[in-house]
Amino acid sequence: MPTTDELATELDTLKTQVPTIEELFFSQTHISWASSSTSGSTPNSGISGSTRFTLAAFNKPVRVLGMAVSFDYWNMAGSDTNYWTCSLERGNDAIGFPDMAIRSTRLTGTDANGGITRRTPWTFDAAAWNTNADIAAGEILLHVFGVCGAG
Repeated sequence: MPTTDELATELDTLKTQVPTIEELFFSQTHISWASSSTSGSTPNSGISGSTRFTLAAFNKPVRVLGMAVSFDYWNMAGSDTNYWTCSLERGNDAIGFPDMAIRSTRLTGTDANGGITRRTPWTFDAAAWNTNADIAAGEILLHVFGVCGAG
């Protein structure tokens, strides 16, 4: 039977292998950009093409269980012709950046999530999460916006 000192040493070793609450959870604004379209409610010209944002870098393995986006001051209407696609990617330069989950502001289709309402979470909860939701130590989590149609 191990002694109390041996158990304490083993516990200290295990503690270094498990992320802290602070390492796993954060509720801060990580991304902010001003749309060049300040009149009206739809940020049509805020992005063009594909725009990537780094959300977090991880020094320990994690599994992403959920993700939400919100905007402070504007809404984005859902549309099947002019919409944004939003994907979560993980990886690094060595392995690339595979998609973890994809949603869009479309109204119909497999990735449809409808419009974005200001100060309301727009989530990836109903997305088809794939096996890439496990992030290894040394990888980063990205959020990628892409425009289809006029956006």
